[in-house]
Amino acid sequence: MIDPTRLTSDVERLIADGRHDVGRWMANGLGIYLHDKQLEVIEALSKDPATYYLLWWANRVGKTTVVIPWHLHGIFYKYEIPEPQTDRDYKLWLADDYRTLHTAPLGALALRLWTAIKEIGQGTHPAQRDDNGERREAPLGAFFTAGTERNANGGEHPVIKCLTGGTTDLYSTEGGGGRIEGTAWRRGSWDEWPQQEGADFGGQVREVLTRLTNRLSDFDGKLLITGTVTEESEHIAKDWIELCDDPQELDWWGSSATRMDNPHASRKAIELAGRAFDDEDYKRSVLGQIGGVKGRLIPSYMVDPAFTRALPRETPPHPEDGALFIAQPAPANRPRRESRDPRVLEDSPEVARGRFADRGTSPWTYIHAWDVAIAAADNVGLTFRLPMDYLFSVEKPLTGVRRVVIPGSRTLQTSEIVSTIKREYLPYGGLIVIDTTDAHGKSIARELKSQGYPVEEFTFNGRDGKGVIRKESAILHTRDLLTEGMATVTDAAGEPLLDGDGVPVFDREKPYGAIRCPKDWVRTRDQLAVLKIDDDKQRKDEAMAFLEACDTAYRLRRSRTRQVTHQRFAVFAGARRYGVR
Repeated sequence: MIDPTRLTSDVERLIADGRHDVGRWMANGLGIYLHDKQLEVIEALSKDPATYYLLWWANRVGKTTVVIPWHLHGIFYKYEIPEPQTDRDYKLWLADDYRTLHTAPLGALALRLWTAIKEIGQGTHPAQRDDNGERREAPLGAFFTAGTERNANGGEHPVIKCLTGGTTDLYSTEGGGGRIEGTAWRRGSWDEWPQQEGADFGGQVREVLTRLTNRLSDFDGKLLITGTVTEESEHIAKDWIELCDDPQELDWWGSSATRMDNPHASRKAIELAGRAFDDEDYKRSVLGQIGGVKGRLIPSYMVDPAFTRALPRETPPHPEDGALFIAQPAPANRPRRESRDPRVLEDSPEVARGRFADRGTSPWTYIHAWDVAIAAADNVGLTFRLPMDYLFSVEKPLTGVRRVVIPGSRTLQTSEIVSTIKREYLPYGGLIVIDTTDAHGKSIARELKSQGYPVEEFTFNGRDGKGVIRKESAILHTRDLLTEGMATVTDAAGEPLLDGDGVPVFDREKPYGAIRCPKDWVRTRDQLAVLKIDDDKQRKDEAMAFLEACDTAYRLRRSRTRQVTHQRFAVFAGARRYGVR
């Protein structure tokens, strides 16, 4: 316990001055000098009203170091708890449980902060040395200890303790952050968030952010989010950066930084990186920039324009949409019947067999693409609208109107999936496309066909009429549609000009892409942005349904016109770059 009578006058003055000056408190109290970018973040955390503080910094700029004062200063002064005015108040103030939360995708990453603060307390942290190698004094270092604590479930986790009674808990966010449930914290940090692991990367990142927000909500706590953006995380980072840049968005604040912003960064290492790294890696790790095409089948410049806030999450059917059951000619002893009530027709033994078709009066038709799961994966259906004549374009795009997810289960009956597909089809009409790569999909397609529904089977490992594997042709056709109408710049030989990241140089003022989906289809976009052709560990049910729909629409349109509308190699500078034939 702190005995204020034993503090020297210099330390008392340091504590008094440091309450509202974090930079001075770190320098004079812990012997660590923060550089300008770090001080900018600390000042924003102190004064800005935002909830989320996003740092998309390059490597070796000092992301973890800026997290240190965010927690130590907080648990030292115990903000939000009134300052004690009497001895009695002081004793109660010491007893108040003040907690902050530090997280990282892996336990080893979270422990980096624990190790750093342990070294600070011992006076051995590298940042406590001056330019001559001499150690700076750290009179407040003894206030902090790194240890472990047992939680309510009996498990131990690392903690940072302060003699003022404050605590920083450290947890990993592996598996979506379930370990942090059940406790409320006053401020938080999520370090190296792009390193989050899991088959559904985007889903896990968003799940962790939701959990952290909930755990800080009791005290209106602020969350510091740090990391160097990777290829897998770029699409999410772009969304967050857009929020940071929006002057009307008060919940987000952001900061970018290059390695050169850190005065202590090795200039030799920076020069070496310039010689050894390719352009895209150099921009990410040294300049903290995002963009490029490396490691992605469908780069962000293709995906981003396809998802727009202008579309609602769901678009209802047109008044003239819908399917009509056409009964086959009945035997002589039975009359031929038609009805717009397919439930009666398909379930009644008194009605002849027949087929479903569009009513024929709507200007639209639809593609219902389904990726049906086996075992525990989700069943996903995406419904797209296109003109009745199939001639969609940049001006009249293939449009996502409905997204349905049936949570997977090992006990889910085929009849339940079939029933849902029928229910989704009937109000719109059109064509049902089923992933029949495995036996489960084939069974569902066969059942729907037997009841007269228009079903096309889509086997990803099958081959099309030209002998190309369907998955590969679906990816190529999808990329063609996503870049349709792109006004690329070419050289004298007619070859496209590419920028340093391998992205075609094009007129960014001219709209392009013949597909538009609601921005709220977050998971679909997440999966497309990180799609790899043969990564079985990825969750890609929605991406596969998207590919089915795009490939089907592409071929339907081609059946009406043989006019070449795609720019395959002009846009992609050769499919081999992406590992696709």
